[in-house]
Amino acid sequence: MIQTARENEDIVIIISDNGIGIEKNKHEAVFTKYFRLDNALEGSGIGLYLVKELVKNAGGDIALQSKPDEGTVIRIILKNLKIASV
Repeated sequence: MIQTARENEDIVIIISDNGIGIEKNKHEAVFTKYFRLDNALEGSGIGLYLVKELVKNAGGDIALQSKPDEGTVIRIILKNLKIASV
């Protein structure tokens, strides 16, 4: 499921699933380049790494909550930058 919300002036994107979940000791590792939870699954291991880099470079933040057999929730917080009109 994908949801959006506002928190103060920030925009929050919440992505959740009811999949296999991720063990606590791997929560930070999923954001590293080429990390894969299971080599039997398709993927290159750069997706979450790239998302984190883009979000951080834009001044935002990304957080993961997950438990094995319960699913995962990823929260992306984007700063609501006010762009002055010319």
